[in-house]
Amino acid sequence: MRRLLSFLAVVLACASLPAAAASAAKLPTYRTPGYRGTTRVPRTNAPAVPVARPVALSPAGRFPDVVVDAAGTSHVVWTEDDGGNADVLRYCRIRRGATACDNPPATQALTTPKEYGPGDDPSFNVDQSGPRAVAIGNQLVLLSYRYPTAYEKPDGSDPARTLLAWVSDDGGNSFTGPAIVGDAEINGGVVAFGASDDPTILAISQTETVCHTCLQAIKPGTFTSAKSSLEAGGPDQAYYGTLALEGGRPIAAFADLRRTSFVRSWSGSGSPADPATWSAPVAVAGDEPVIAGGPSGTFLLNKPAFGGPYAIRRVAGTAVGRATTVSDGEDDILPDLFEDPSGRLFTAWQQRGGRDPGVRLRSSQGGGAWTPAALMAAGTGNGQLQLGATDDGGGVLAYNTSGGVNGFGPIAAVPFGSLRPTGRAGLGTLPGGGDPNARSGCQEITFGVVRIAPGSPFACFFKGTGANANVSVTNGEIDFNGMKIVPDDGVRILIDAARHTLDTTGPVQALVRGPGIGEVVLWHGPLHVELPTAASGVPFSFPMNQFSAELKGFGIVGKVDVFLTRQGVRIPLSLKLPPYLGGVTGAAELVADSKTGLHLNSLVIDVKEAPIGPLLIRDLHIGYDGAAERWDGAASLLFPPPGRGMRLDARVVFVRGAFESGELVLTPPFPPGILLGPGIYLTQIGGGVRLNPLEISVRGQFGAIPLTPRGPFTATVDGRGTISFGDPITITFDGTGSLFDIKMADEHFVVNADGYASIRAGVRFDADLVKVEGNGQVTLDGPRKEFLAEISGGVEIAGQNFGNVDALASTSGFGGCYELLIASLGFGYHWGDTLPEIMFPSCDLSAYRPLPGNGAGGGPSGPLAVGSSFDVKPGTGSVSIQVDGDGGLPSVVLVDPSGERIEPLLLTPPLPTDPALLKLLRVLALQVSPTRVTIGIVGPKAGTWRIEPAAGAARASAAVAARAGDGAPNGSAARIGAARPRARPAAIAGIQLATGLPAPTVSARVAGRGRTRTLSYRATKRDGLTLTLVEQGRGFSRTLATRNAGSGSVRFTTGDLPGGKRTVTALLSQDGSPRVRRVVASYTAPAPPRPARVRGVAIRRSGNAATVRWSRASGAAGYLVRVSVGDGRRIARVLPAGARSLRISPVAARYAVSATVAARTASAKLGPAGRARSAAVRPRQPRRATKKRRR
Repeated sequence: MRRLLSFLAVVLACASLPAAAASAAKLPTYRTPGYRGTTRVPRTNAPAVPVARPVALSPAGRFPDVVVDAAGTSHVVWTEDDGGNADVLRYCRIRRGATACDNPPATQALTTPKEYGPGDDPSFNVDQSGPRAVAIGNQLVLLSYRYPTAYEKPDGSDPARTLLAWVSDDGGNSFTGPAIVGDAEINGGVVAFGASDDPTILAISQTETVCHTCLQAIKPGTFTSAKSSLEAGGPDQAYYGTLALEGGRPIAAFADLRRTSFVRSWSGSGSPADPATWSAPVAVAGDEPVIAGGPSGTFLLNKPAFGGPYAIRRVAGTAVGRATTVSDGEDDILPDLFEDPSGRLFTAWQQRGGRDPGVRLRSSQGGGAWTPAALMAAGTGNGQLQLGATDDGGGVLAYNTSGGVNGFGPIAAVPFGSLRPTGRAGLGTLPGGGDPNARSGCQEITFGVVRIAPGSPFACFFKGTGANANVSVTNGEIDFNGMKIVPDDGVRILIDAARHTLDTTGPVQALVRGPGIGEVVLWHGPLHVELPTAASGVPFSFPMNQFSAELKGFGIVGKVDVFLTRQGVRIPLSLKLPPYLGGVTGAAELVADSKTGLHLNSLVIDVKEAPIGPLLIRDLHIGYDGAAERWDGAASLLFPPPGRGMRLDARVVFVRGAFESGELVLTPPFPPGILLGPGIYLTQIGGGVRLNPLEISVRGQFGAIPLTPRGPFTATVDGRGTISFGDPITITFDGTGSLFDIKMADEHFVVNADGYASIRAGVRFDADLVKVEGNGQVTLDGPRKEFLAEISGGVEIAGQNFGNVDALASTSGFGGCYELLIASLGFGYHWGDTLPEIMFPSCDLSAYRPLPGNGAGGGPSGPLAVGSSFDVKPGTGSVSIQVDGDGGLPSVVLVDPSGERIEPLLLTPPLPTDPALLKLLRVLALQVSPTRVTIGIVGPKAGTWRIEPAAGAARASAAVAARAGDGAPNGSAARIGAARPRARPAAIAGIQLATGLPAPTVSARVAGRGRTRTLSYRATKRDGLTLTLVEQGRGFSRTLATRNAGSGSVRFTTGDLPGGKRTVTALLSQDGSPRVRRVVASYTAPAPPRPARVRGVAIRRSGNAATVRWSRASGAAGYLVRVSVGDGRRIARVLPAGARSLRISPVAARYAVSATVAARTASAKLGPAGRARSAAVRPRQPRRATKKRRR
C-alpha cells in the first residue's frame, strides 16, 4: 500500500507541474541572502531488499532447490542422507509469512521403494546432485537423479543412472510416483516450456566429463535415455551448465577451462535435445556463468576476472551488452541469478571475505539500477544457493548454511521482498468446475470407474499450462482401464480429469495387448472423447467402416463398442469370417484390465451357424493359442437333410483368420451309427477337415443298408477317406470291408449325402463248392436298401476253374454262369445260406422236383428202384439230375429211350478239349458234394429215360470210351477213362430232376419329357424270374422297381438328383440268384428343381430386437436366413420348413437391419432369395421453443 501511495503521489505531482510552473513564474522567490540555491534533483539508489528471518528446514541436508508460485508460496526440496537406507527427497511448502512447513507429513519425506539385486543395496541409492523442482502450469514436478543403484530401463540403457520424477497436482498435499523418466544428471538445473498442451522438461548437467554440457528432454508419459552435448568448438566446454527461458524457449550458458562463458539458444524447431536445433555459441569473457530470462530479457551473470567480482550483462541473440558489476569482489563464490515473472532480477552470492561475510542479495527492475546488497545469511560456510520469487518481488532464498559447494549441512529458507498476499491462486488450485472427486497424478488419473495410467512404469503425466493448466499431458502410451492408447510420433494425449475428456493432437492407436497374444489394434486415428464414469458406459464406439482392424487374422466389422467395467473394459466384436464360411460373422468379446492386460481366455470366437454350401457348421467355438499363433477349438458339422443327416463333432484350427484344418474326434453310438444318407451309416469315425478348399478327411467304418435296425450291414468299409462338397456331397473312402459274405480288399467306397454309393474293390468269396476272386463294382441305393454288384475275375465251381469271367450280386443273392465243354455251369447263392446251389448243365432250369422212388408214378422219393424213369419232351434242351448217395458218392447208369446204357462221365480236371470227342459227350456228371452228383444231359432224346444203379457201369463206360476212341486222337480215351470213380459206389438215397429252360430276355424304353418319365419293359415271364430296374446317373444308382418278370411300365420322377445322361439297367434273377444284367435304356434328365422364391419378407422392430418374417415357399425343405446388422454382425440361420420368423436380439434402434430368406431343398440347394431392409431409427430431437410473435 505504501508503494501504491508513493506512486499516486508522483503521478499527481507530474500532473500539476504545468500549473505549478505557471504559478511560479508569477510568484516571487525568497532566498537567503548570499545563497543562490538549486532546482536540480540528484539520482537516488533503491532501498535494499527487505529480508525476513530464515526458516530452518533440515539439520543435515544438501542441494536445495525452490519454486515460488503465483500465491507467493515457496516449494523447497533438498536431499538427506538416511544412513544405510536410500537418500530421502525432502519437500517443504512454506506459505508467505509462515515459519514452518505446512504440507502433510506424508509428503515431507519422499522415498524410492525398489528391490535390490546382488551387489546392490539401499546405500547405493544416492541422490548425486540434489533434487530439482519445476512447475508446469498448476503441477509441481520433483526430479531426483540416482546413482549407482540399478533401475531396469525399458530400452536396456545404463541401469546405474536413473532420473526419477514425483508429481503433485494439489500444491504439495500429495505426490504420485516416482516414475523413471530419464537417465541424465540435472545438477545444472531444469526448465519447463512448450505449448500449453505440449510441456517439456529440459535438464542440463553442470559438470560432467562423459557428456559435456549434457541435455536431456523429458516428455510427459515417456522415458528417454537420449542425451546430447551443447559443446561446440572446444573439448572442455563441460562446466557450469545452466538453463533459462527466453521468450518461452530454452537458452543455455556454460563455460570451459579457459575462463570463457558460452551462450546458446534453442531455435524452437525440432527437438531441444538435438544440438543442431540450437544457435551457434556466443562467447563471453568470464567463467562461473548463470543465466536468467523473463519479460525483461535474458541476462548472463559471470565472473569476468579471476578472483574478481561478478558482473551481469544483457544477452540478445549474438549481441552482448555492457557488464554491470554486482558484487564487491570479496572472495565472492557460488552465485545465483533469477528473473521473476514481472521481469525483476535477483542475484545472490556468498561473500567469504571483507567485512560481514555472508550471503548477499541484490535486485534490479529490468537490469537497470541495482539495490544495495542485503545480507541474507551471515557466515563463511553458506552455499548451494537457489533463488525463487513471484511477480510482486516476494520470494525466498534456499541455501545450505554450512555445506559449501556440495557438503551436507543445515538447510534454511530466507524470505525476502513482499510478504503480503498476492490474491492469486498457487500451485494445485485449479479454477473452474468439473468433478471434485477426480484425481490426477504422475502415474494415475481416476474418476468414476475410469483409471488411466502411463503405459510404462518409466513414465509420468505432466500438466499443461495456461488454458490447459488442469489437463494432464503425455507424449507416451497410456493404459485406459486395460486398453492401450498409443500416440503416433509427435502426438500428445490430453486428459482433463475434472471435465472427463480425452483428446489427442493427432492419430493414436487404441489397442489391447496381452502376454502370449500380442496386440489387437481397434482404431488408428485422432480421438476427442467425453468419457463416462459409470460401469457399462461406452467411452469409445469405433466405426470399422473407417478403419480396417483385425483380431489375429479375423477382420473386425461394424462398430467396436468399448464398455467400462469396474476392473477394466469389455469389448464385444463382430468378426468377419472367411467367405467360404458362408459370409456370417463370428462373435467375440475381449476382456482387459490394467493389471493383466488382455485376458487370454477372453480371446474366443463363437459362431452359432455358418452354412458352407450344403454343409452347416454349428456351435463353432475357438480360442486363441498365443504360443502357436493359431485359433483352436471345436464345432459341429451337419450334413443334409436337416434333422436326419450326419452330424460330426470336430476339433478345428484357424491360422491368420483362415480355417486351416480340423480333426474329427467323434465315435458315434452304435447301433446303427450316424446317418450319412438314407440307408448309409457312419459307424465309427475319426479324421480331419479342411475348408479351403472344403474337404474332410475321415478314418473309420461305414455301413450301408442295415439288415436289422441294429445291424449288421449289407456292405461295410473300414479305412480312410475324404468328404468333398460338390453337388451332391460325396464321401470317398479307401480300405477293406465286406459285401454280405464277400470279403473286399483295396476297397474304394464313394457315397453321397443322398444315400447313393458305389464300391470298387478286390473281392474274395469262398463257400467250399464255389470260390470267387477278382475285382468288383458295386452300386448301392441307400434309400431303397438295395444294391447291385458285378465281379470280374476267376471263379471255381465244384473244382472247375473259370478265368476272366463275371459274377453278379444283388440284394437277394449271388450268382454266375459259365460255359463248360458243351454245357453251362453256374451257381446261385442266397445270402446267409450254408452252401450255394450248383446249376448244371444249364443255368436256366426249372425248379428241382423229387423223382418218385417207384417208376414214373407220382409217389414219394425214396431208395432208387430198378427201372425208375422220367420222361423228356421233344425239344427239351437239357436235363439236370441231382443224385444223392447214402453216406457216400453214388453212381448210376442212364438208359436212353433207344435202350442205350450210358454211364455219365465224371468231370475231373484236366477236361478234354478235342472237338470230335466233345461231340460224343452228352451225359456228364459233376460232384457237387461228398454225397451228391449232378448229372447233366445235353440235347436229350425225347422219350422215357431210366435210371439204374451202376452195376455194369464199367462195361458201359468202356464201350463209350471205345466209340470215342474210334475217331479221337490217340490218348483221348485213356484220359476219359482215367476220370472214372474207383471207389465202391454208395447206395442211392434220392433223386431230383429239373429241365432246362430258354435263356431269359429283357428290353425297355423310356418315354416322356421333363421331370416325369415312364419306363416300359418286356421280359421273359416264368415262375421264379424277377426283374429289377436300376437307374444310374452321375454319382448315384437307384432302384426304380422290382417286379415279377413279364411286361409292364414304371412311372417315375427324375428327383432331386444331378441332371444329365442316365441309363436304365435290368437285372433278371431266377429264384433270387442274379442271372442277367443288361443296360436296356437311356435318357437325359433335367437339372434338379429349385425351390420357389420366398415372398413376403419383412422386418419388424420392437424394443431392442428385430424380427424377420416371411411366407411359405413351395418346394422348401427348410430356409436359410441371413441377417446383416449395422453394427457389423452377419448372422446366418438354417431353419426347418415350418419356420416363418427369426428374432435377432439385441439390435439397437440406431442400426439398420437387412435380411435375405431363401428356401432350401433337403440336399441344401437354394432357391431365389427374398429381401427386406429396416432403416436405422434416429433418436428424436427435443423440440426447440419458438417465440410468440407480438400482435
